Amino acid sequence: MSVPLEPSGSKAPTEVFFIPELGRTLDPSELSASALNRYSDTDKSYVPYDEFEPTTFGDITPRDGYWLNYYLGTPFTLRYSGLPRAGDVDFELKYTGWNIVGYGHILRQPLEHTFIVNLATGEVETFRNAWYLRGWISGPLQTWDCWNLTYATMGVDCPAFEWNGSVVEPWHGYWFNSNVPDLLWRMPLPSGEPACEL
Repeated sequence: MSVPLEPSGSKAPTEVFFIPELGRTLDPSELSASALNRYSDTDKSYVPYDEFEPTTFGDITPRDGYWLNYYLGTPFTLRYSGLPRAGDVDFELKYTGWNIVGYGHILRQPLEHTFIVNLATGEVETFRNAWYLRGWISGPLQTWDCWNLTYATMGVDCPAFEWNGSVVEPWHGYWFNSNVPDLLWRMPLPSGEPACEL
């Protein structure tokens, strides 16, 4: 998962996520024991939230992808206060290999409307061209499908590797496989109706 907006106020995990069904935020003990994990691109591993060392986990940001393993017994809602962005959103992909990143807008948009910037050369390509023509990234993107409890491919249908017109959405985390370092995923400001309750 990811958060589509920069949290306003505190960015601490224990203060960001409000669950209306509980009438409160999640407390530190509920987020510990691997209930909340952030993927670290530098270490290529998950960083679990630890109630005794919360600074190791860091703040909640739209750039990062997270796993939240929390069971309430029934479906529940996550709410938080955030600030929408007025323009493009850029998320850096510094390292080769797998990176998990969020999507930084509250509106859906076609994946093909997003861009990959090669920071080393200054070149900008559509997502499709960065994958298909330039080889900067390996397709497909992957995101977790909560309904089917499996990964869903985005952008490219396997095994045919044909472009499938995927749409990127708020609240999702996306796995990128970068073949070159120092890339940037640029998401222009989309238009339309919000895709999530805020």
